[in-house]
Amino acid sequence: SGDMGIGKLNTCISSEFSFDVAANDSIEGCSEVSFAIIQAPLQGAATIDDAGIVSYSLTDSDYVGFDTLLYEVTCESCTSLKDTAMVVMEIINGDLPISIPDRTFSKSCLTDEVITVSLELETTLAQCDSSFITILQLPISGEAEITQEGIFIFNLLNDTFNGTDTLIYEVYCAGCESQLDTASIFIEVDCAEICEDITIQDETFVLEACGNQISDQLIELTLCETVTYNILRQPLQGSFNFDGDNGSFNYTLSNLAFNGIDSVTYEVICVRDCGEKADTATIYFDLTNNSLVLPVITKLITPNSDGFNDFLTIRNIDCYPSHTFKVFNRWGNLIFETTDYANTPDQAWSGQVNKNSGISPGTFVGDGTYFCILELGNGNEISEYVEIRGSNR
Repeated sequence: SGDMGIGKLNTCISSEFSFDVAANDSIEGCSEVSFAIIQAPLQGAATIDDAGIVSYSLTDSDYVGFDTLLYEVTCESCTSLKDTAMVVMEIINGDLPISIPDRTFSKSCLTDEVITVSLELETTLAQCDSSFITILQLPISGEAEITQEGIFIFNLLNDTFNGTDTLIYEVYCAGCESQLDTASIFIEVDCAEICEDITIQDETFVLEACGNQISDQLIELTLCETVTYNILRQPLQGSFNFDGDNGSFNYTLSNLAFNGIDSVTYEVICVRDCGEKADTATIYFDLTNNSLVLPVITKLITPNSDGFNDFLTIRNIDCYPSHTFKVFNRWGNLIFETTDYANTPDQAWSGQVNKNSGISPGTFVGDGTYFCILELGNGNEISEYVEIRGSNR
């Protein structure tokens, strides 16, 4: 013999039951068989006849749970053989009201992530002689099913859905009387906009000849609600600042003798509804065309019409269009002034006078040393002593 379970005994029909245990025993070849209960059940009374039919009467008709009895079978043959077995009885009451709770599950926005979860209906369904689960309302954001074992399966199909979706289902429980209950499954889907990373490209700007400033604008970020620019590393050859939040900037070359590449490293913070993203990039300043160096005034002129040093040369004067050039004699009198100096015979100084009440304009001064001042037009000036030698005028 072996232990046996005889299934569910539903007390909504009766509190008295009978069942056959002889089928559980190997009694072929026995000339005589007898059965006896050697351990009575705890929740009721039981008897067993010689055919192995157990009569079980439940003491408390409201009891729901498990009960057991232990019986002995005797086989008379050449010898007397005995064996014992346990009977497990599950007592249910199909009239107990069923109550299906609502459930809530959270779901990410990933459409390839399937929810498979138990609705924990095992205890409820165990009270039923038979049961059936029916979906009354499907969710709108994806596919869903509930197996007859109470397993809920959901697959999101709409990755733009954001909020709570609902499935409504019904459980039918058959017992002494049929029962129905409905419940809802709430699927909380978080499909807020996924913030994509931003990528900022490095950019290069070229300094024009005769300039020491670059004022320009970076490529505009159009998908950001607000943009913040932060300088991470200042350039080595000048100064840099952002002007507002649209990528406008100003670069000023401080080392006027520098000819090469300068750079600044910066960070962009882009704020959108979905969140905040940042990236870093570098701005390169191509200063290889830089000719903005301080003017150099030659110290000697020899206006003898031989084609060499006939007039005063000021190198780099073209880079200072707002200049003023002045020449003073040894007594401090202004003898020449122009705001349109050029290194040409017609516009350069070769000793001519145009600013002295004591000397007729158009005349030329003689050999000697003269003091020159060049006002650059930016608040700075340079000065130099210039000698005229070998004049033949």
